[in-house]
Amino acid sequence: MAHASDGGGSIRIPAACCGLFGLKPSRGRIPMGPKRTEGWGGLSTHHAISRTVRDSAAMLDATHGIEIGSRYGAPTPEGSFLSQVTKSPGRLRVALMLETPTGTPVAPECIAAARDAAKLFETLGHHVEEAAPKVDPAGLGMANFATLSSALAVDIEDRAKLTGITPGPDVLEKVTLVFLQYSKQFKAVDLARANNLFQETAITLGNFMTKYDVILSPTTAAPPPALGRLGLMPTDFEKWGAEAAAYTPWTGVSNATGQPSMSLPLAMSKDGLPIGVMVTGRYGDEATLLRLAGQIERAAPWFGRRPAR
Repeated sequence: MAHASDGGGSIRIPAACCGLFGLKPSRGRIPMGPKRTEGWGGLSTHHAISRTVRDSAAMLDATHGIEIGSRYGAPTPEGSFLSQVTKSPGRLRVALMLETPTGTPVAPECIAAARDAAKLFETLGHHVEEAAPKVDPAGLGMANFATLSSALAVDIEDRAKLTGITPGPDVLEKVTLVFLQYSKQFKAVDLARANNLFQETAITLGNFMTKYDVILSPTTAAPPPALGRLGLMPTDFEKWGAEAAAYTPWTGVSNATGQPSMSLPLAMSKDGLPIGVMVTGRYGDEATLLRLAGQIERAAPWFGRRPAR
């Protein structure tokens, strides 16, 4: 396993790109301490990337719990998370979401991966139909930007005071510096509006998921990009932001809502690169995701299908 945190997809995206299993837990599931109980205003959470569902569940058992002073805590299932992996998920209602919230294009191979996963789900007895919640992608993008850049600015300023090092291009990547600069344009009301939109989105998703147990989609909109393509030293920040958003159009919604979400390594591109399929569950319901993931791993083992070193 490898430790990872996820504020917009940073557990699920590398898992998808590396042919591994990645679960982003529910908000409030994993302690964040020692001196804070949430990251990026609740957008970010910690866990791990693993080779198997079993290992991820065992790590969740070892690390979960309501932290002292936390403003919220995710409900726990009956029994351990590890015990869920071998339990039947029952017959699940699955919403298959193939279009991106922003309408940006999706590579045919990623669409095919999600459709093939849907067929596999159906052979296992689950009901699948195409459906998608209606969210405000532009609003969420700006809300994420305001929240992330403000939180990042505070961390940079605190670190500068601690170390005596002045933030600048000799110690920070270009993208980090741009976020720091943009943070000075936001006001307190912008953060309040962002928080309100996160709550509205969580209510929208909660209502949507009264009809469905999980949402199935590609993890990313294309196979893994060339090394450095989305690196943090771009010459054009606006172009970089548009490419990054287009590459990961689905992952950030569950960060805004706090729902658990996982990437399953179920496909490979024609060039032999991994393609992930994402499944998002109801808030606090990692148990259903782990039951489904365990069932899928037994039905379509992926251990021997990762790229050779």
